[in-house]
Amino acid sequence: EDRGIDVTVRTLTRGDTELDSTLLQQIAALHKDAFSDGKPTCCCLTQSMKEIHTTFQKGLSESPDSKLEAFACAVDASGNLLGYAMLGFHDTPGDVTMRDFKWLQQIPHQGTCHLEQIAVSAKARGKGVGKKLLIWADTKARERGCKHMSLEVISRNTNAKAIYEKGGYVTQNTCLRHFYMCPLLCCLVRVPYLYTMVKQL
Repeated sequence: EDRGIDVTVRTLTRGDTELDSTLLQQIAALHKDAFSDGKPTCCCLTQSMKEIHTTFQKGLSESPDSKLEAFACAVDASGNLLGYAMLGFHDTPGDVTMRDFKWLQQIPHQGTCHLEQIAVSAKARGKGVGKKLLIWADTKARERGCKHMSLEVISRNTNAKAIYEKGGYVTQNTCLRHFYMCPLLCCLVRVPYLYTMVKQL
């Protein structure tokens, strides 16, 4: 692990949700690389960079301040995005990228914090950025009075699963929620596609 990298973790501001925000553009680009291109949640769902940017911009700009405070960005000394994490609580809107798929949005029970998304750029992987974001998430959850954390991880993403396990997460069960919107996925996948992982704070 390279500890020489200069990383600052900060939450979003209203200015970050503006259409011409550089940070918002970087968030959309990282999301496309980490989720849409690299490990899509659904094999039938693909989005262009413009669509992803619009989804984030609309979802975040229409969200209350509590949602922006639950969205952290890890940036370098020049302000370039290295990674981000988005949390959900019982009293905040669900994943802003799932606004058109309400049945996939997970609103946790009071006392549980849901790690909706976490992504680290390719150039920052292995340099402690993900760990800093996970520590931020735990701290934020405790501040909100939560006793548990939960997340979903794609089964083939063994590296991420190992990082979560190192951070105290344990596999609870298989998550089938995402199958309901993708019949093709149900036919093609013969092993658990998503795992739900939890940890106590």
